[in-house]
Amino acid sequence: MSSKTQRAIIKQETVLLRRSISGLLLSALIAVVPVGKALADNYPSKPVRIIVPYAPGGSSDSLARLLARYLGEKFNQTFVVENKSGGGTVIAAREVISSEPNGYTIALLDTSTPAVAPFLYKKQPFDPANLQPITRLASIPQGLLVPASSKLNTLDDFISYVKSNPGASYASFGNTSLSYFLFEDFLNKAGLKMTQVGYKGAAPALQDLIGDHIGIGFLDVSTSTPHIQAGKLKALAIVTEDRLNAVPSVPTFKESGFPDYYRTPWFGVFTRAGTPKQVVDKLNEAVMEFGKSELFAKWLRDNNLVLSLSDSTAAFESGIQADTQVYSTLIKQLGVSLD
Repeated sequence: MSSKTQRAIIKQETVLLRRSISGLLLSALIAVVPVGKALADNYPSKPVRIIVPYAPGGSSDSLARLLARYLGEKFNQTFVVENKSGGGTVIAAREVISSEPNGYTIALLDTSTPAVAPFLYKKQPFDPANLQPITRLASIPQGLLVPASSKLNTLDDFISYVKSNPGASYASFGNTSLSYFLFEDFLNKAGLKMTQVGYKGAAPALQDLIGDHIGIGFLDVSTSTPHIQAGKLKALAIVTEDRLNAVPSVPTFKESGFPDYYRTPWFGVFTRAGTPKQVVDKLNEAVMEFGKSELFAKWLRDNNLVLSLSDSTAAFESGIQADTQVYSTLIKQLGVSLD
């Protein structure tokens, strides 16, 4: 056989091999694409778990149960809330990450889980990239609070006071809490130094503020609003884009001279990364529908929280990345570690 003939045979075999590989790839693509669509078309065909990283009774738990009711009625399927508290939301995150990527385990999480918890340890307890964001639902405004008897009435008063009293104490929920990181971020921006006093929950912190046992607090507005309305506390400024209807006389940090300071914690819905896009999109559409409902609007009013729907899953992901950059940097700067 001549070398010319051999080259022709090899060329023909190469062409046939390429066609065969292309055919296999095309067949695989055709086989795979309908799987996600078929899963989405039939979703949910069995009960869905909603993981909550906190114990029953709090705002995240009540929101998850409201969402479960709404989605259950919409899809004519059971949505079950499971409270997986502990470990600074790590236990809940691991529960979601260890589930099958099919949309049958979702979670109502707050900023802490993807943007704070993984960075509080030398060795990350979980990879936040394994969480698939679906939709942000609500923001949790924070406020600078003082006792009703305090002589401080504005943010400028507060800044002048701290400059004259460096190291003054303030109440927060501890040095791994969002309130702590957010306020330390503000203090850095304002060039101020204070000493944090950590409390285990809102009730004891508010009690000490109302009783004037501590003169300043940086806490979530949702739990303090009734006391502000009753005249037991004063809010000097709140961290929101706009003033709150519940306390319309309280200015924002933005309008008080800090236009770049408006980062707020949030509640959002997640599932396992790797879940088919069609299922993620179906969940996004359903949760967005819930977010625009009067049922949810009433819950927001009752809990003094703010509607904060993300424009899209991609927009939510982008916001999480920005939060992660801010909080992970603060954690390093402040030297906070749980191990």
